[in-house]
Amino acid sequence: MIDSRSAKGTSAVEAATSGYDSEKKIEGRKRHIVVDTLGLVLVVMVTPASTGDRDAAQDLLAQAARRHHRLRRVWADSGYTGMLVSWCPTQHCTWAYEQS
Repeated sequence: MIDSRSAKGTSAVEAATSGYDSEKKIEGRKRHIVVDTLGLVLVVMVTPASTGDRDAAQDLLAQAARRHHRLRRVWADSGYTGMLVSWCPTQHCTWAYEQS
């Protein structure tokens, strides 16, 4: 599974690594994460909150595919549709998403 979560930043967070998530109305950073079916963390990436899910997902999934060769299926919500559906088979995995 792949998903992301925005977290509020503090005054100690550098402005260059912080952003504004307009959907959730949060100023801070966004954590993108890939977990296996047991919920064990495979890959994590932290970006400014203004980074879209689709923008970060390609790098995140490429890292997951390189590190975990048995990755075959990716579950995601509708925020990850678009080019990722056609990109995922090039990494030898299938794409499935659930409407949330």
